Amino acid sequence: MLTVLDNEKNTISEKFSLSVSDPVAIIQQAPEKGNTSTTYAFGANSSYSLTSRLKFYTWELFDGDGSKIDTLQGKSIKKQFKKPGNYTVKLTVEDEMGQKNSDTLNVYVESTPPSPQFSITPTNKRQYPSEFYLDAKASNDIDVSNGYDRLTYEWVFSNPNAVQIVSTEEKNKKITVLFNETGKHLVTLKVSDNYGKTEEITKEINVESILRPELTILHSFPTRRSSDLSRFVRNLRFGELMFDFL
Repeated sequence: MLTVLDNEKNTISEKFSLSVSDPVAIIQQAPEKGNTSTTYAFGANSSYSLTSRLKFYTWELFDGDGSKIDTLQGKSIKKQFKKPGNYTVKLTVEDEMGQKNSDTLNVYVESTPPSPQFSITPTNKRQYPSEFYLDAKASNDIDVSNGYDRLTYEWVFSNPNAVQIVSTEEKNKKITVLFNETGKHLVTLKVSDNYGKTEEITKEINVESILRPELTILHSFPTRRSSDLSRFVRNLRFGELMFDFL
């Protein structure tokens, strides 16, 4: 009870209830923010007991739906969360007298940004010197590997008027492109996940030629010499180009 007395000897009293917890559980977290690639550390070093000593430290982890996903023991724990979203970490401490106390902490785990990568391969340099195969299969995302995300792929060219997309595969992950201008062209791959994260990478393609060599033989040969012609044209060279005949 608290009683207040003024100069005229008037008094006023108020009753208060005071609850003292012992032991006291306190959670410490590091880092404060992270994603599905982050290993979080949770510690109970600030927890204490005034009348006894702490004996047990129990950690319970819950997902955003309130379902328990893990139970761990120890003064400190480490945890990497596989799925982006909200989680609750609960610490219960127990002292040698059997007294318990709990503390809870909400943790928001962001998605890991995708890591874009792609390879550039000429399709047939001799027949199609300006056609290339672009393959983004080397791109990765830990959330995809864990089964909680999907990626989308977008290709951007420095001169879109000078390129034609011949074909696409696996929902734009792999494409074949044909350039109609020589010179250096920049290709940018943008990879996005379902959580709004987008990363990109840019590479350069040097197109040395857009010519497609063709050879037409108009002169007719006697049938009896067709075998000689066949042996001759199979290895016919014109400048630096090699022509194949079936």
